[in-house]
Amino acid sequence: MPSTLDKIKSLFFVTEETPETKPAETQKSVPQPAAAKTETKPSIPTNAGLDEKILTSLSKAIDDNNMSGFDFLEFKNSIKALENLPMDEATKYRSAFATAATMGVNLDSLVKSANFYKEVLNKEKGKFEDALSLQVDKNVVEKQKQVESMNADVLKKSEQIKQLTEQIQTMQAEIEKHQAFITEANSKIEATKANFEFTFSHLSSQIDEDVAKMQQFLTP
Repeated sequence: MPSTLDKIKSLFFVTEETPETKPAETQKSVPQPAAAKTETKPSIPTNAGLDEKILTSLSKAIDDNNMSGFDFLEFKNSIKALENLPMDEATKYRSAFATAATMGVNLDSLVKSANFYKEVLNKEKGKFEDALSLQVDKNVVEKQKQVESMNADVLKKSEQIKQLTEQIQTMQAEIEKHQAFITEANSKIEATKANFEFTFSHLSSQIDEDVAKMQQFLTP
């Protein structure tokens, strides 16, 4: 046997049926003009859909605040009981209202009770929005602040890396200059050393030749 919550949910959402068992008339429970099918309300995203948990929560709120006696919910249930009968929607409403009238119910009382349940839903919406705001603060705003902080840190470190890169490039240029200077200096030193060795060897050889000749020519 369906629970009270299931009954309330079924008043607002038609349960799934196979094409063979679902009469065409039941599809008129929520009338939609052909031209309006492509239109969407600005406040509802086009990808929005029915959420079973939310439906159960809202249905429970309605059930917890169910007014005593014959009111909007009982009237809606009376209409639902007629959904498989071969009559148009207006006839269903008039038939259900005729039954309600025998219990002293009038249009004004039905509208007032319907507005009462709307107020119940609005209160639930307020609770939902408060809870949603907390979730946004925790999971969006707080995380966004962390992202912004990390982005600032990344930018700062990127600037430091840029400065270090420039310093490294400057030092590498200086190293190349010093390396070129060292190479040139070594070349000059080696050339000077070679010239010195050549000159020294030449002079030393001349002296040795002169000494040898003196000993040869001047010895008695």
